[in-house]
Amino acid sequence: MKSNKIFRKIVLLLLVVLVFSFTSCSKKDNEKEEVTKGSEEKKQEEKQKEEKKQEDKKQEEKNDSKKDNVGEFDSVNIYDEKVTNDFFAKNKLTMINVFSTSCNPCMEEMPHLFEISKEMKDKGFSVMPVLIDMDMEGNPDEDAKNTMKELIKEKTDNFQVVFPDMNLLENVVTRSDAIPYSIFVDKDGNVVGEAHLGSKSADEWRETINKTLESVK
Repeated sequence: MKSNKIFRKIVLLLLVVLVFSFTSCSKKDNEKEEVTKGSEEKKQEEKQKEEKKQEDKKQEEKNDSKKDNVGEFDSVNIYDEKVTNDFFAKNKLTMINVFSTSCNPCMEEMPHLFEISKEMKDKGFSVMPVLIDMDMEGNPDEDAKNTMKELIKEKTDNFQVVFPDMNLLENVVTRSDAIPYSIFVDKDGNVVGEAHLGSKSADEWRETINKTLESVK
């Protein structure tokens, strides 16, 4: 009888040990699972951050490749002198003004632009009016040349009235169906600031130009 009691106690003790061991193992397994789960979540989070970083980098590179640039050109001015996109490199900011001698608002603002180009030369500002008057064969119109020579009697290096070659026609002139039309470019030919359709007074242009100059590094 006594031995039976001892046997029962031993069995009961073994059961307690087994239950305790099972509970402990389960707890450790849960803790291990939670740690593993947390580690996996952290790795996943880091992976997502890295992927987003790479996507942002690609988007930035894509945006840079899509910079609005007027491209290269090889034109002549009203004095039959060669003018290329190297003209931009000489200044911080260049205003490109598309116009025609048959456009009254264009001709009215032209002397203002010429004077402003002289005033702001020390600030690194230049003007390149693009004269779209061509003859029937696609050559610079001689009457338009003479008209501009009479209007702008002084010849300066930071005010160049040019006739468009094919590149200027495609990349600048075709941007608008109406004139006068003006854009600003930096020394690399990248378009900066806003495009401007229509003429402005001298003071309005000064304000616009100064504001655009401030935005160029």
